[in-house]
Amino acid sequence: MTALLKDYDGVVATAAAAAIRSLTGEAVRPAPVPVTPVHAIVRMKSGGWFGLDLGFDRAPLAAARFVRLVESHYYDGLSFHRVVSNFVIQGGSPGANEYAGDRDYMRDEMGVARNTRGSVGVSTRGANTGDAQLYINLVTNQRLDGDFTIFATVAGARDAMSVVDQIAEGDEILRIEIIR
Repeated sequence: MTALLKDYDGVVATAAAAAIRSLTGEAVRPAPVPVTPVHAIVRMKSGGWFGLDLGFDRAPLAAARFVRLVESHYYDGLSFHRVVSNFVIQGGSPGANEYAGDRDYMRDEMGVARNTRGSVGVSTRGANTGDAQLYINLVTNQRLDGDFTIFATVAGARDAMSVVDQIAEGDEILRIEIIR
């Protein structure tokens, strides 16, 4: 259990410290190990690309799951199936709809991250139902704050958001690459 004191997820590290204290009476301090910044490059079939800065400090489980899915080529060939002007684009569904996604759900990781222009969140269908679908805010959407896990931000070239702004419904992701 002492290994969990160094888990990158501060919630896990803190819970491990509490469990050790409860079981042994020994007061130990959680010491989450910071994660090296991780980035992703999203290459579109149309030829455009944009970068993502993953937020392991804000949503470690969602960021880690995204990396795992990317490394298994989950997103290759999938599309952005939902494009709502002045709101969001959404993708990552094998069925190109809001309902089909990765079979495993994940718990929400609500924090201080906001739904600002260029932030990337986990699409859900209720509490703790996030799967592999993601959305990118085209504008700041304060009304979404506190309801969705934000795990990345669009980054890279100065005009990265202009690439995102041009994505149309049905545009395919060629592949996503993780850069450490």
